[in-house]
Amino acid sequence: MPRCINFNYSIKTMKKKNLINYWDNYYDNIKNFSESSFAKFTSNYFGKKRNGKKIIDIGCGNGRDSFYFYKQNLNVVVYNDSKIKDENIILLNKYGVKWHIQDYTSSDTLDNDLLVISPGILDNHPVILHFEEKSRPVISEIEFASYFCDAKKICITGTNGKTTTTLMVAQILKKAGLSVKAVGNIGESYSLSVALEKIDYYVIELSSFQLDRMYEFKADISIILNITPDHLDRYNYDFIKYSQSKFRISQNMLRGDHLVYNYDDHVISKWVSSQIKKLYQLHPISIKEQLSKGSWLEKEINEI
Repeated sequence: MPRCINFNYSIKTMKKKNLINYWDNYYDNIKNFSESSFAKFTSNYFGKKRNGKKIIDIGCGNGRDSFYFYKQNLNVVVYNDSKIKDENIILLNKYGVKWHIQDYTSSDTLDNDLLVISPGILDNHPVILHFEEKSRPVISEIEFASYFCDAKKICITGTNGKTTTTLMVAQILKKAGLSVKAVGNIGESYSLSVALEKIDYYVIELSSFQLDRMYEFKADISIILNITPDHLDRYNYDFIKYSQSKFRISQNMLRGDHLVYNYDDHVISKWVSSQIKKLYQLHPISIKEQLSKGSWLEKEINEI
């Protein structure tokens, strides 16, 4: 019977424990893992017959997101690096969810099939290394919640402007009368919303850390705003690896899906030009030049 854990271990704590040099070969490992064993795992364990499956939730939402797992008839164990808020403990106890603080060596932690993590967890944490050594998948809360979400997903990433754009898109859709919610890196829990609400459109802000642990997730519309050097300490100071994480937002997109991107950003444009076999539709945007296809700014008027 598969069991999973969701784990939150803060960057601040990891620095205190001198566990910083963690990226070596990481991107290649998760890229290879995503194509085969992960797809097999999810089809076997999280299909229609998922009642009784066991999830370990370490940290996401300080335990709040575990309510989502409970709603899906999955047994949950919660772990957290720091004190769990009293109101969350009340919620966990109400639904019979086990919880632990900083007890990372128990059988509850290690003897499981899936690890669900928050984006602040460094990839050389002992529990993550244990799961990877055992060839067990480690995924983000966004990835896991998407298995149970039928809503349209508009996903936004970039180095700068993610939150502003996410709120703006959500507000536009709301004004159009649609059922919409902004979630993800913006601070609103995607999984908790999926558990408690019926939403037709999610606008999801995605950081590179979240994208690193997303494999089968598919956006209906992806937006890449810009890519400049940032968080490079987490990518072994390799800008290419950081960029590759951002571009994962378009993985699994199909014909009929859409990628909106900043044409003026040379890193993004160069990558887009290499995607000749992709089926999804491209929508470049420029504020510097007129485009033969796409949108541009001309005399402060947006042309399409």
